Amino acid sequence: MAGGKGTRIGNPEKCLIVINKRTILDNLVSLLRKYVSGIYISVSKGMAATEKEAESYNLSIIRTEGRGYITDMNACFQMINDFPLFVVPGDIYVKDGKIFDMFIGIAMKSQKDIINLKSGGDFTGVSLFKNSSGSYEDIDFKSCVINVNTKEDAQRAENMM
Repeated sequence: MAGGKGTRIGNPEKCLIVINKRTILDNLVSLLRKYVSGIYISVSKGMAATEKEAESYNLSIIRTEGRGYITDMNACFQMINDFPLFVVPGDIYVKDGKIFDMFIGIAMKSQKDIINLKSGGDFTGVSLFKNSSGSYEDIDFKSCVINVNTKEDAQRAENMM
């Protein structure tokens, strides 16, 4: 999911922010390839640079209206219509992919339809959907993901141990 407005950080293409010498998108794609057979990226108008970068990784591009995270995500669900889906926002920094190992391992064993990853009590936007709706469960790992919404968040991600 990379179709936000980026108003707090002043850049709608947050997935192209460089952290530790890599764009957020590059970091996420390299981590996600281990877990999924295909990667889709949701983009909205004005995301030409993100589309170009996504094409360089051979990602499947879904153009959404940019009406908000949930609305765009539901539009993606209708287009993909294949579950389970591992949904990851395009503005999160994950230093260690082992967090995805742990999360997916727990989530796949869950009897719930939707399993959300929290980081230190905060929602990250990372979810495993076994269905597009239904029962849900939150799994919390301490400080595993940084949602990069501000320049301060980007600096915290840069300094993440």
